[in-house]
Amino acid sequence: MTKIFAGDWFRDLPDAWREIRARPMFSLLLVLVLAAGMACMLFVTTLSHGLTKALPFAVPDQLYVLGTRWEAGDSVQEVDESDIQAMQVRVAQAQAQLPEAQRLQLAYCSGNQTMNLNFGTQVQRFDGSMISANLMEVLGIAPLRGPGFSAGDAASGGPQKLAISYLVWQQQFASDPNVIGRAVRVNGKSSEIVAVMPENFTFPNRSSLWIVSQSPLGLARKDALDTHAFARVPTGEALGLLNSEAKRLDQQVRNEDPGALGAEGVIVTESLRDFFGDDQTDDILNVMLLMTALVLLLACVNAGSLLFAMKM
Repeated sequence: MTKIFAGDWFRDLPDAWREIRARPMFSLLLVLVLAAGMACMLFVTTLSHGLTKALPFAVPDQLYVLGTRWEAGDSVQEVDESDIQAMQVRVAQAQAQLPEAQRLQLAYCSGNQTMNLNFGTQVQRFDGSMISANLMEVLGIAPLRGPGFSAGDAASGGPQKLAISYLVWQQQFASDPNVIGRAVRVNGKSSEIVAVMPENFTFPNRSSLWIVSQSPLGLARKDALDTHAFARVPTGEALGLLNSEAKRLDQQVRNEDPGALGAEGVIVTESLRDFFGDDQTDDILNVMLLMTALVLLLACVNAGSLLFAMKM
């Protein structure tokens, strides 16, 4: 026993090699079982990290969501585009004297909408989203091709500014390097392609097209888009401003339409990591990781017991 568990490792290597050669199938099975256990540990750890930690945005811990929560534990839902537009104006005025790197930035996008893309003689249907001109900047996502969006794109009167997904660029435009600036029609409206987004970018939910909203300021809530609002919060002061704006909007909605939020609804902010995460999912993954570790430990104990029994 002393020789097996606490002996000189270098002296035991020849004995170990002889045992492996004497029982090759047993040795192979032992290695495969332990390797499978380690692979399971690695898989569950990678899965947990991918679901709860890795977000495909620049400095994701600075990103927050603002919206309506109807019940405790529910995910944050949409708010009206007109309210976020008004909030953008107030926030810009409040931060006029701050360096740009310290400013709270607000952006928004609608949920998926069906969009018909007409280019040449072809018409294809895709999922798309109406967005604020600064959404990609706030998320920290740079286009693969093209200049992307600018603040002036929200002005009505000209063609809609359109970004297309990498897959649309590949499949519908044959990866044409001159696709930027191309005139197309989306849902019958003149549009201009200004960006090709990076591969696998489909934010917020399997979107393939993104169009800058040209809704005017001051639009009535009943006529405004339902949007997801996002904020980049670089400092504690910026987070305080975001929370105060959420409380202000909550009170404003209650004053203007007492039944809009009901008894349970409240306008809140939460980190983007929490928005995409799920406490229950985290708990399940942690249990899976613990169970996998216990199974691997039992496999090691059993392997040691078999080896010890063979030496007796």
